[in-house]
Amino acid sequence: MKLGKIVATLYCGAVLSLQSYAVFSTTSYYNWYWPFVNYPMYSSSFHAGDSFLRVELRAVPCDSPRDVLRLGEDDLHLKWIHFVRLVHTSAAVRRADFDTEPQPGSESTTEPLLHFIATYVPRHVCRVQVWRQRYTIGPRGLEYPGQPWEIAQEWVLTPHRSGGLSVDTTGHKP
Repeated sequence: MKLGKIVATLYCGAVLSLQSYAVFSTTSYYNWYWPFVNYPMYSSSFHAGDSFLRVELRAVPCDSPRDVLRLGEDDLHLKWIHFVRLVHTSAAVRRADFDTEPQPGSESTTEPLLHFIATYVPRHVCRVQVWRQRYTIGPRGLEYPGQPWEIAQEWVLTPHRSGGLSVDTTGHKP
């Protein structure tokens, strides 16, 4: 046998051995996926009776309050995970996989979000709102449609002399 075949045989044998170890070492718990490995993607599935939230960031321009701007991570030049964390912690909307420190809804959590809005939204914004919609998993899957949209948090903004935005004392959680 040539050296190349020996190396390829050893490599394939090692891969199969490691995969076998991973499969057989996890059969003592959650073994309904056997013979597949219990990867972490299986651990966060929803079951009947569970619910989850859909959250949206909206900005209301001062010049035309009927033209509500739906803002996403691209609008604020953020990565998706950073955007989601900012919105969830600012509005005190909890997600199980996020740490919520400092205290959600406090000024220290809303300041970065307002900074990105002031920097990247071209229109002057008077109000920022976080809307949420709750979905529930029924016995046969997702119960559609979900609950109606509701405001989770709203901030009334006032312009700074420095060009930034700050939360007015009338900013509240409905």
